[in-house]
Amino acid sequence: MTKYISSFLFFLLVIILSGCYDSRAPERIAYAHGMAIDYKDGEYIVYLQLINYGMLAKSEASGGDQDTPPDVRKTGKGKNINEAIFNIYPTAQQEIYFGNLSFVILSDRLLKEKGIKSVVDIWSRYPETRYQIYFYTGDDIIEQIIAVKPVLDVSKSLNRLADPKNSFEQNSTTPIVTLRELLIALNEPGHTAVIPKVFLTHDEVSPPMKAVDIVGFDGITLYNNHNKFLGNLMYEQAYGYRWINKKFSRTNLQLLKDNETLATVIINEKKTKITPIIRNNSFQFKIKVEVKGSISEIDKNGATVEEMKRAAIAQIKSEIMRTYTQALEMDADVYRLSEVLYRKNLSVWKQYEEKGKIPLDDKSIDIDVKVFIEDAWKDGLRRSGE
Repeated sequence: MTKYISSFLFFLLVIILSGCYDSRAPERIAYAHGMAIDYKDGEYIVYLQLINYGMLAKSEASGGDQDTPPDVRKTGKGKNINEAIFNIYPTAQQEIYFGNLSFVILSDRLLKEKGIKSVVDIWSRYPETRYQIYFYTGDDIIEQIIAVKPVLDVSKSLNRLADPKNSFEQNSTTPIVTLRELLIALNEPGHTAVIPKVFLTHDEVSPPMKAVDIVGFDGITLYNNHNKFLGNLMYEQAYGYRWINKKFSRTNLQLLKDNETLATVIINEKKTKITPIIRNNSFQFKIKVEVKGSISEIDKNGATVEEMKRAAIAQIKSEIMRTYTQALEMDADVYRLSEVLYRKNLSVWKQYEEKGKIPLDDKSIDIDVKVFIEDAWKDGLRRSGE
């Protein structure tokens, strides 16, 4: 009797337990790794970068470049983004999986003519995608930017755009923005979205000595929650944002005095606090920044620590004010001061707000900076070799 019961239970378990009959081998799936979206001649243009992780893993395990499978770039056009993506499927050789989509690049032309909400809407609704997709803006050659491969011998899945946190730990000048943060910026009152802007440059690598394409960051794009492209702040125009950005790890500060370089300081700690001050039925924002850094290089022999501190304070104040005023010319609240007032004093915000923002001018902020410089004594304040 026990024998029959055991046999029955065995066959019952075989029937109940699920197997791997419905699993899909990685090499039979094309994974969407990156995407660039443009708008031209009344059509959305989608450039899709596909990677086969199954074949990629095999080639990396073998350690040879000759067997490395190329990533595939597909292009689709349509009256909306969904149609453009579906127009890629007829020529796709394998099923395309979007759950591993790492980054999206948006052209300036798309932002100016159609806005960003349609892009954010489709990826916030699509069930496969995650909220940690990184977003960037670019000029009108985004199809070339998405085609750039890593220069170093690293996996294609770890390029600069798919893994920005790696380099951000070393240099925090340009912000990192995800789909989740864009959703907040486009739906909360008083928000201005700040999106990193990428560009394409060329450099020589050895061996062999040949020019290769490299992706870099050259500024920020400002976009408000009324689905309006405000403009770009390029290079030094955007430097002030790093002192306000909550995400911060490390940055470089070149200290100047009378147009001469005193020294270079590496800032590795930062605290920023913005406080609205209400008085006489008016408001102003106190921006308090405290930074701590170490001397990296001394350019002027005899410069004192106090001189460096004064130069650093002046430089940080100047950068914060320059970015703020440049953004005001675009009607952009780059430091999201309206949001600060909204959260700290809602009644005053309601009194002054118009279409979700408050009036600002160059007198609306008061900047207070404190600088602490450490590690100046390894070789004193004398330049090495002198």
